[in-house]
Amino acid sequence: MADLDIHLVEFANGVRLNLKRTDFNRNLIQVRARVGRGRLSQPKDLPGLALLAAPYLNDAGVGRHDNSELQRFTAERNLSLGFAAESTAFTLTGASDRESLPDLLLLLQAYVSDPAWRPREFAAAHSKIISAYQEIQYDPASALNFLALRTISRDDPRLALPPYPQTASRTLSELMTWIEGEVHRGSIELGLVGDFDVEETIDRVARTLGALPRRPLPAGTSSLKLVPFTRKAGSWTAQVDSPIPRALVRVQWPVSGLMQIRQQRVVDTVAGILQNRVRREIREKLGATYDPDSDLWTDDTIRDDGYLIITLSAHPQDASELAKLVARIAEDFRRNGATLDDLHAEIEPRIAENPTRLRNNSYWLYHIVTPAQSEPFRLDWPRTREADLRSITLKEVNAAAAKFLHGNRAQIFVATPHR
Repeated sequence: MADLDIHLVEFANGVRLNLKRTDFNRNLIQVRARVGRGRLSQPKDLPGLALLAAPYLNDAGVGRHDNSELQRFTAERNLSLGFAAESTAFTLTGASDRESLPDLLLLLQAYVSDPAWRPREFAAAHSKIISAYQEIQYDPASALNFLALRTISRDDPRLALPPYPQTASRTLSELMTWIEGEVHRGSIELGLVGDFDVEETIDRVARTLGALPRRPLPAGTSSLKLVPFTRKAGSWTAQVDSPIPRALVRVQWPVSGLMQIRQQRVVDTVAGILQNRVRREIREKLGATYDPDSDLWTDDTIRDDGYLIITLSAHPQDASELAKLVARIAEDFRRNGATLDDLHAEIEPRIAENPTRLRNNSYWLYHIVTPAQSEPFRLDWPRTREADLRSITLKEVNAAAAKFLHGNRAQIFVATPHR
């Protein structure tokens, strides 16, 4: 990929390597590996495994080396590496300087090939996830997220938090059987972005991950059975035990067509315009300074459908009225459309920040480079972003708003403290 200066390599054992050398941060190399199929591969009859995966693997060490040894190893070499269970892959993400890159690759190789069975660390992982369940009782954001994920996934345990007794019953043997199948025998796609020599780095990866036994090629998101999202409209409420007078409001609408990057950018523009309108209306009508956020949510998965979301925190006594106000503002947008001023106010800052985005290593690593071979359509994203933003029309924006912002499709979630 000469125009993007991205190098794509596939080793004889099936491991894929994607590299982009940059001078954005001197002597810094960022690394991210996508391994196996992630949370979506969790066996349906074993809910809670994905919750335990990261707490356990980040503290269990590798092979004969426990976590205290790994902490000394990484501290002495100024490098980092962390494990996460994401929707469509397990990820190992880290960073190092040029001198320590060989050590980082050795550590990465150990994580994907040399499992550690440590009952004490598994018990500690169980203890850590108790806090996730406790936060639902006390924190509005956690309660709201729990309620929304349960609702939109219809309690699919690959996305929603399962009942605690189910998670508590998971065993180390169950977890490691899953991890060994996905992490220690699954596909590997590795991305590196930063200040390194390309040929030298290819050789180093060839002698570590490229020397592992044969791995399958990444199958891509299309091969996974995605969590079906519900389009059912309605209102749902959660209450938390908190003395802090803070509520959280989330209003969302099902959207589609997101596999097409231009359509995704148009819908994201609709979300930004709606966010700005909500902010103005709240200040003018309520005299309040509540600051809404907007998001286009797909569970970090490449899929056609998702949700346009507006979220804001508020005083509990205002929460119900704010939720209705957000829905009314969206309905007015749907019926009457945006103005050119609305469009320019949303698009121009995005165009202005595009050069900064293109000089950001994390943008390249997370969104473009790491999955470049399994999801090659991503390579067009940096090529087309500015041109798309400059050419998005008011007609496109208003058509998307008219299609998606129906009041009878809104899903409203509110989390408030007990009165």
